[in-house]
Amino acid sequence: MWIYSVNFLFLNRLIGIRWTGHNPLISRTADSSGHLPKERNSLWAVRTALKYLNSALELDRNTAEIYKNIADIYFIEKNWEKAIENYKISLSINPAEEETYAKIAECSYNKQDYEEALIYYKEAADIDVVNSKYRY
Repeated sequence: MWIYSVNFLFLNRLIGIRWTGHNPLISRTADSSGHLPKERNSLWAVRTALKYLNSALELDRNTAEIYKNIADIYFIEKNWEKAIENYKISLSINPAEEETYAKIAECSYNKQDYEEALIYYKEAADIDVVNSKYRY
């Protein structure tokens, strides 16, 4: 239950979904319209999400979704190395996740490691050959 709250907090903070009232996981509240103050929306939101996801890791290191969410934060920050590192940990826990392979491929492409990008795009396509949205 707590991990799902962290995931919602991550999405809530990262993309600015409206919320009302006080969230017990953080000490800051929204204004009367349900928005966080704009100066806190970007960097503060990402740092807060990362803080809570790292706290979730202390409780459970075997949940691929936590590593994937952390990697998504690094992906947004364009920190390709850390994103790849966390996506790979996520894959070690859940190797059947085609989107994680594709995210690694995209990170590799962005850091101009085209050979690795091709390898991971092929892995994504090979997981579900019939229904995959990744083709080569």
